[in-house]
This record gives sequence, C-alpha cells and structure tokens, in this order.
Amino acid sequence: MKPIGLINWDVDNVWYKGISTSHCAEKSMADPRSYLDGFVEKKWFSYDDVKNWQDSYNGGKEIITIKELAQCLTDFLYKMKKDDSSIITKEQTIEGKQSLLKGMTIKEVRKMADSIPYTDGLFDAVRIFKENGLYQVAFSDGLWPFVCYKTKQLGMRYSEGVPTIIEENGTEKKFKKYMVNNNEIKLTGKVGKFSKFDAFKNHMKGRYSLCEAALIDDSAANAKSMKEVMENGGLAVAFNPTDAHRKEFNSLSIPILKGNDLRPFIEIVKFPSEIGKYCE
Repeated sequence: MKPIGLINWDVDNVWYKGISTSHCAEKSMADPRSYLDGFVEKKWFSYDDVKNWQDSYNGGKEIITIKELAQCLTDFLYKMKKDDSSIITKEQTIEGKQSLLKGMTIKEVRKMADSIPYTDGLFDAVRIFKENGLYQVAFSDGLWPFVCYKTKQLGMRYSEGVPTIIEENGTEKKFKKYMVNNNEIKLTGKVGKFSKFDAFKNHMKGRYSLCEAALIDDSAANAKSMKEVMENGGLAVAFNPTDAHRKEFNSLSIPILKGNDLRPFIEIVKFPSEIGKYCE
C-alpha cells in the first residue's frame, strides 16, 4: 500500500455540526409556504410526507419558518425513508435548500459561518497533515460561498463545491472564490450541477492516485464513491453519520470513526493498518 499523500475533506457535518444551507436558513424571515407548495408541485414529495415529518420531528406543528423547511428537506435525505429509499435525492436536497436562501448577502453568509464552532480535533488534524506534507483539499455539496470562506480560513490547498449563482450589480453569474469578501453580492437561490467525486477525481489527475487518498465524509450518499477509493487501495472513513446512513455505510463495510473528535483520523492516516482501533 502506498503512503497516504492526499486528504479529501468533506465539510458540512465534519468540520462543524450541521449543514451550511441549514445554518444560513436560520436567519431567513421568508414565508416557507410558497417554497413548500413548489416542491410538492414538482412531485419531489407529498403533503403526507410533510405531515409525517411534522409528527416525527417537529412536535406535530406545521412548518412556519424557512429554518424548519430546510430541516425537513435535510431529514428527507438523511433520516426518513420511503420504499427503502430517502424521500428525496441528494440533488433535490441541494437544489431545494439553496433555493431557500435567495436574497441573502455574502456578508450575512460570512457572519453565519463565523458563528459556527468547529469540530474537536479539526485544527490539530489540519495542522499535523500540513506539517507532514500532505496535500489537503475540500469538496462539498454545501453552500459554496459558506464552504469557500471556511476552506480559506483553514488554508486548504484546493476546494470546490456546488456552482452557486449570485447577483452582482444586477447581473447573474457564477460565484468565484475571489468574491467571498464582496459584501454587495447576493444569492439568487440557483445552483448548477455538481458531482463531488467526479470533481475530486478530475482534480487528482496527474497529481495522485486513489490509493494515495484518504477521504472522510458523513453522508452515505457518497458511500459508493468512498467504497471505490477503498477498493483502489485508499482510505475512506465515515464520520458521525445518522442512524439511517450508518446502516448504508455498514452495508458497504465502510469504517465509521468512533466518537465525534477528528484526532483519531490523524492516527488512521499515519497508520492505516491500525484503523480497527479507531473505527467501528
């Protein structure tokens, strides 16, 4: 086995608890009803599905805030099942949750990002990997301006996320990394297509092979990609998954890190043969 040379970080629910789109949705005062009706009209889910979520996760209360609707969409992917599948797809979750953030400024996004505490052990892991000359990247399905801001703070060598359409001086365009400090930019709620694993593999070409990569991710929506890395001799570790996603990781024999501290991930990367000490 080749030594690990590259760390591929997932960001949401790994670097911090929660999801960037959900954190930003907390500040929205918009009426969620029109968004909810639109999702049902697209046949993403039914009002019965919403009622089931309200009864199971919202104390039986109707959705009255954008924050609640964002959580509903998240739980439709991460927690709730219908015919053995998530209620909605990862792609629908991304598109739907980002649409809820229309009108938010980049300044507001940065402010929310600054308010979220990091996961225990993250700074140690990033620092030690850097000291050992490992190439660190971050690929995320979260809100790209939020994630971009976080990856700049932690000094990632490269990062990429869901193409986010912003409005600048009345013109719609794709968000670029240099725009992260532009306070005049607003989110349009629109996004482009994105495959996290394809983007990662494209970036690795000519740099590293999968057998030199170590991935960490919370979402079983990416489990097959993680399995591909393992089958090619690399490392993949699940971090703090929900119960539903834990089952999917287990079905593919993907190791799940014990606890909610990232320091054991350092040891796994250093000594891959000792992974059983730190993972379920």
